[in-house]
Amino acid sequence: MTEPIRIRPPAPAELLWLSALTRQNMQPFYRQHAKEWDEAVFQTSLAQSCNLLMLHREECIGALRYTIQPPFLYLNDLQVSPGWQRRGYGRMLLRHAFCLAAAAGLSTLRLAVFKSNPAIALYHEQGFAIVGEHGKLWRMACSLPEADE
Repeated sequence: MTEPIRIRPPAPAELLWLSALTRQNMQPFYRQHAKEWDEAVFQTSLAQSCNLLMLHREECIGALRYTIQPPFLYLNDLQVSPGWQRRGYGRMLLRHAFCLAAAAGLSTLRLAVFKSNPAIALYHEQGFAIVGEHGKLWRMACSLPEADE
C-alpha cells in the first residue's frame, strides 16, 4: 500500500457520496434484519458527527464518522467502498480513529456493529472486545494504551 492516501473532511457535495456508500454497505445487514434505511435519521447523525473521507489520489474510497463522548470516541461508521475492501484500508481508518482519540485525550473507542457483520474480525484483531449487546448489535470497546507504555 504505497499509493498516496489522504484523510480529510468532506466538502459539502461529498456528503452525498458518504451517504450513498454507507447505505450501499449497510443495506445487506438492514435487509437481513428486516430494517428499513431511514435517510432522515442518517442525515441527522451525519450532521452531528465528525466526518472524514479517505482518498486514494483524488478518488473517495472510504469514510470515518465519529463523535466524541468523553471519555470515549464513538465510531458511528467506518466504511470502505466495495472495490477497495480487503486491502487494509479499513484497518488504516481504524488506526486513524485511535490517533484521533489519543490526540483528544480520550481513553476508549466504542462502536456498535451488526452481529452478522464480518468486520467484527477486524475489530477483534485491533483489540476490541464485546461489552454488551442491543438486539441485533454487538457493543464493542477498546481501551487505548496508556501514554507511558
